[in-house]
This record gives sequence, C-alpha cells and structure tokens, in this order.
Amino acid sequence: MNVFLSGPISGESDFNTQAFADAARSLRALGHEVFNPREIDGGDTSQPRAYYMRRCLRELLEHSDALVSLPRWSGSKGAHLERHVAMEIGLPCYNLAAFLRERST
Repeated sequence: MNVFLSGPISGESDFNTQAFADAARSLRALGHEVFNPREIDGGDTSQPRAYYMRRCLRELLEHSDALVSLPRWSGSKGAHLERHVAMEIGLPCYNLAAFLRERST
C-alpha cells in the first residue's frame, strides 16, 4: 500500500523530522511504500511552504492509497488540508497508532 504520511511540520522543532522518520520506518517495516514529506529534496527546507504543499498534494492525489496522520496533526493547517483532500477523493484516513496496531496483528 502507498501510504501518505501527514502531520505538523511548520512551526515544529526541526520541522518534526524525527517523528516523521520514526513513523516512516515503522510503516516501511510493515511493507508499505511511504511518502514522507520530510524527505522531499533530501530534507531541504529552503523553499517556500507553497512549494512543499504542492508536492504533497500532487503525491496524495496521484500516488497514495491511504493517509496516515502523526500525533498532533489536528493542530496543523497543512495536515488538515491533506486529510480533507484525502477524504474528498475517497482515501481511507488513519491515525498512526491505530494504523500500526491494526496492521501489526
């Protein structure tokens, strides 16, 4: 399954890199392909926010089978947008802990 990883980035310490990396590692260990937005351009953060949002939305629309949200996603405008788009196009949306629990058993 192609999983789109979503969560808070802007305004987070180190852009929440470790939380995204840990989640991506866990999902990949279960055999999923993972789009981790913190891996765009090798983790570069020098582009405007719109650049990354466009890349994320394109990936979500064109290549994703499900959206998995990190903890605290609800405080992120970008993560809200990603979840809204995913729901509008019929992709299942999960919280990370529930997804891992469900898929690990």
